[in-house]
Amino acid sequence: MEEVRNIPEGWEEKKIGELLKIKHGKSQKEVEDSKGKYPILGSGGQIGWSKKPLYKKESVLIGRKGTINKPQYINIPFWTIDTLFYSDIKKSMYHYGYIINFVQLIGLSTMKRLVYQV
Repeated sequence: MEEVRNIPEGWEEKKIGELLKIKHGKSQKEVEDSKGKYPILGSGGQIGWSKKPLYKKESVLIGRKGTINKPQYINIPFWTIDTLFYSDIKKSMYHYGYIINFVQLIGLSTMKRLVYQV
């Protein structure tokens, strides 16, 4: 990792993998319920309701294709399908706005694909 100079006092240099894990959504077929209380989300927005959440904590959502450079913040339990990644942020002290800005800054849309580990 390249050394960063002039880090403000109280800040730390970290690799992105030390801050969060990017996870992928799953099929909603077995959890979809029009009377569910958890939103089912795809890269284009909400597509339905679920009877159980895939993830319960705050997260930054990253689209796989057309919305890849438009990350979103969510602070309620949710379900995502396979067109929308979500982040498992390892510490609550990391600011979600920073993570959103970072995703926009690195320009994911210039990459041919977003590679992730299952």
